[in-house]
Amino acid sequence: MQEKDMPPASTSMASRNATPLKHPSEGVTKRYLVPFRAQTVEAFDDGEGGYLVALKPLCENLGIAYSGQYERLNRQPWAAVRITRTTGSDGKTYQMVTIDRQTLVMWLATIETRRIKSESARDVIVAYQRECAQVLDSYFSKGIAATPQRIEEMLADPDFAIGLLQELKREREEKALRERRIAQLEPKARFADAVGDGRGLILVRDMAKMLSQAGVEIGGTRLYERLRADGFIEKRRTVPTQRAIDMGVMRLVEHAVEKPGGSVKLSAVPKITGKGQEYFMRRYAGNVMGQTAMEI
Repeated sequence: MQEKDMPPASTSMASRNATPLKHPSEGVTKRYLVPFRAQTVEAFDDGEGGYLVALKPLCENLGIAYSGQYERLNRQPWAAVRITRTTGSDGKTYQMVTIDRQTLVMWLATIETRRIKSESARDVIVAYQRECAQVLDSYFSKGIAATPQRIEEMLADPDFAIGLLQELKREREEKALRERRIAQLEPKARFADAVGDGRGLILVRDMAKMLSQAGVEIGGTRLYERLRADGFIEKRRTVPTQRAIDMGVMRLVEHAVEKPGGSVKLSAVPKITGKGQEYFMRRYAGNVMGQTAMEI
């Protein structure tokens, strides 16, 4: 699991654990990109009829420092800050710092616009303070990002309403495209996470654990039997076949074992190479992960 938006490294451990982890989300939460003032607000359904907002992207929209705002919220007894797990556009799982609606409204109200030197930046913050919660409420209740004023404009000007609906259609099509892309990338991400960098040799039982993590119900003993049946380990000995060695998927590794009497005995065990890890994941977990199994 990747860390996309975690507390700043400079924050103390006590500060990190004070509020953000008191209501951690256990499952992966679906992300929504809500259009607002030529920007987008990253939000999540909290599963309780409300929503959460990603703090760091919101700070970037406002042009204020995320680390300082995160520490400010940690000091407030009214702030509900959570760690929310979500899936990114690359199909991997990330953790993001999020706040709920009440915290969003109160936090925005505490930002002193008179201290903002840039007029354009000040206008953006004021717009968020006035309208952001309403737009998010509308989006999660009606499926469209609009303030009451915007709805009045739509009723008064049909052409304006048509333009907004066309924009909504485009956003939904882009959202559906992103979701299809995530669905396509997720098996590949799981595969990459399971295989790792592929450079080290591992035991057969470790290969079985990797396959289990990918959704294949198999243990070390059963994997040995499968490798024997498929011609990668010899029938009568626990050594790789010449075929497995020639393919570069397995090696016989010798190591010295010291016996109680002080004598040394050489022992050999079959190990799976980095290439073999990738090969056997594709061969035995391909169908589970939505990939095409390799043929030999």
